[in-house]
Amino acid sequence: MARNPFTPTFGVSPPLLVGRSDLLEDFVGALEDGPGAPGRMTLYTGARGTGKTVMLNEVEDLARQQGWRVISETATEGLVNRLVREHLPALLSEIDPDGVKSKVTGVNAPMGLGGATWETSEAHEVSPALRTQLTAACDLLAANGAGLLLTLDEIHHQVVPELREVATVLQHLVREEREIAFVGAGLPSAVSAVLNDDVLTFLRRADRHSLGPVAFP
Repeated sequence: MARNPFTPTFGVSPPLLVGRSDLLEDFVGALEDGPGAPGRMTLYTGARGTGKTVMLNEVEDLARQQGWRVISETATEGLVNRLVREHLPALLSEIDPDGVKSKVTGVNAPMGLGGATWETSEAHEVSPALRTQLTAACDLLAANGAGLLLTLDEIHHQVVPELREVATVLQHLVREEREIAFVGAGLPSAVSAVLNDDVLTFLRRADRHSLGPVAFP
């Protein structure tokens, strides 16, 4: 008897993804359609074991195939801090040609030979606001025909204050037609509790898909 590919396996993608091809095609189409495409803001809900994390894994892979960069996170305490102090500085340092700057700090001439000492600094060592970093990342990636995908697993009302900040920034980036996409996942009750927050009305307009059990012979 064949094993159901959505048997819970700690979010590890199964060898065969069944019954989700239309959703995945919609996501790729949204990336190709450009800024403002509805599918660029997507929420997956479903009971445990229905493949929410697997879907996040899959959309991340599809985005990378399109040349996009991906930041993958979980909605736990410290989310915004991790974004501004870890993920985004690392990404900006990698994609920004001016991210590392060198300057002469002294000149010496041992044995009559000229010499100089240099000090190298990271342009993104100091963590600015989330909006500033995301805007910079989107602009740098857009210059190369790509964009940035942020995925967020285990969305829960316990981190609503941080989700407010993330959603507010995403709303600005979408309004400015930046190359940004967001895909989140969580239990139906948890996602509903988050969307009931008055400040998170932006996420209510995201494409929302309920993942049910997949029939597998």
